[in-house]
Amino acid sequence: LMGFDFRNGPLRRKYDGVKYAERKCEDLLYELSLSQENGDTMPGRQDGSTLDEKEWLQLQEAYSEYDQRRELVIKGCRDAQKAAKQAIFALHRGDTQRSAKLITSANECVQRVWQEHVRDTPGLRYGSLCWGAGG
Repeated sequence: LMGFDFRNGPLRRKYDGVKYAERKCEDLLYELSLSQENGDTMPGRQDGSTLDEKEWLQLQEAYSEYDQRRELVIKGCRDAQKAAKQAIFALHRGDTQRSAKLITSANECVQRVWQEHVRDTPGLRYGSLCWGAGG
């Protein structure tokens, strides 16, 4: 569990990449809307629109759901990491029973994150959970 990298891990870098790609799309959409105000239209589109609004809403919804799941994975991994850290401290104090309970709790946290969020969302398999669980 000591291998968690919340700041610059692969999951964070991929999330940032998606965020920047979305920003580029928004900028492009804005620039295209400015060109349409000048009377220019996209070739092949009669109504002058540049993007299917229904499709864009679906993309936004999917992106929002993925982001919410990502946040839940990060929170779950933090909980597991905290339990593991406390287990190490308990072990240093000689409290092996508490340490064993905390390790069990950390394992349950990781299993819960896997079952509820990561198993069905392949993009969340890499990053905090993967590296914290030994790669």
